[in-house]
Amino acid sequence: MIGLVGKKVGMTRIFTEDGVSIPVTVIEVEANRVTQVKDLANDGYRAVQVTTGAKKANRVTKPEAGHFAKAGVEAGRGLWEFRLAEGEEYTVGQSISVELFADVKKVDVTGTSKGKGFAGTVKRWNFRTQDATHGNSLSHRVPGSIGQNQTPGKVFKGKKMAGQMGNERVTVQSLDVVRVDAERNLLLVKGGVPGATGCEVVFRVQPRAQKTRAEVTGSGKKPWRQKGTGRARSGSIKSPIWRSGGVTFAARPQDHSQKVNKKMYRGALKSILSELVRQDRLIVVEKFSVEAPKTKLLAQKLKDMALEDVLIITGELDENLFLAARNLHKVDVRDATGIDPVSLIAFDKVVMTADAVKQVEEMLA
Repeated sequence: MIGLVGKKVGMTRIFTEDGVSIPVTVIEVEANRVTQVKDLANDGYRAVQVTTGAKKANRVTKPEAGHFAKAGVEAGRGLWEFRLAEGEEYTVGQSISVELFADVKKVDVTGTSKGKGFAGTVKRWNFRTQDATHGNSLSHRVPGSIGQNQTPGKVFKGKKMAGQMGNERVTVQSLDVVRVDAERNLLLVKGGVPGATGCEVVFRVQPRAQKTRAEVTGSGKKPWRQKGTGRARSGSIKSPIWRSGGVTFAARPQDHSQKVNKKMYRGALKSILSELVRQDRLIVVEKFSVEAPKTKLLAQKLKDMALEDVLIITGELDENLFLAARNLHKVDVRDATGIDPVSLIAFDKVVMTADAVKQVEEMLA
């Protein structure tokens, strides 16, 4: 079953027939309008694209306006895509209501959590505080050591430290559906969902992805010696009997990742390059290089060419050019084999050498 897009109204409570109070989150689900249906023949996978709500005409871009006009639906607040299961069929322009979830028992809800600003490790990662006494007078809530000494001489990626807390994509799994009010377009789920009042949330029928002991994070070292500790023998903290260990028979949900086949990928590159030529954003030069790996030399060369936000594509990666561009904020250097649709549209201008053009033509032939 596909998901739907709604708006978080807030939290309240309802009472069961036995008088038990249940905290619920109220989600308003305006009609989701189908703007596009994707199939295996044209797109390589089956999915439905929907929009909801309304958007001011002066806020709708021309590509969006054309897309909505082609579908024959009113411009909405955004576009969301859901994979289709076998046997599910929808048509462009169709309206989908919350009644679709009338028989659903549990849903996963995704939203953007509230931003909490800069937070320390005690609040952000639930670190324990240091000693309140015994000579500690200034370091009660500091994180402590963040690494080793000269070896390896760096802070490992992913180290839990102070920083921005919240304001990130969060999914809460397996929330009970308490009530579906089709007349008022409301869905009531048990418990809280991420985000502030009025934010967009996506809910779908989806089992949680569980991890086996081979997939959970943790050391493979034996926690303590086999005998003589007085505790039960243990070989790994990843064991299913440990808290935050792996699951013996992990459940596997439906995979929503999208695989783009080679034909579609090449077609996207062709379309983008053609549009760059039409907009005079593609510049072809015989050769592009710098004498030494100096940022100053490359910056001056780009200034002489009146280029600021630029992607430079060469036949073979020039080490001097690559090193010179590392400290320039809106400049990137790639060889012809390293281009992709996102990088081509991310810059105002694209500079390609003659060798790079030949290689790209061979790739897209």
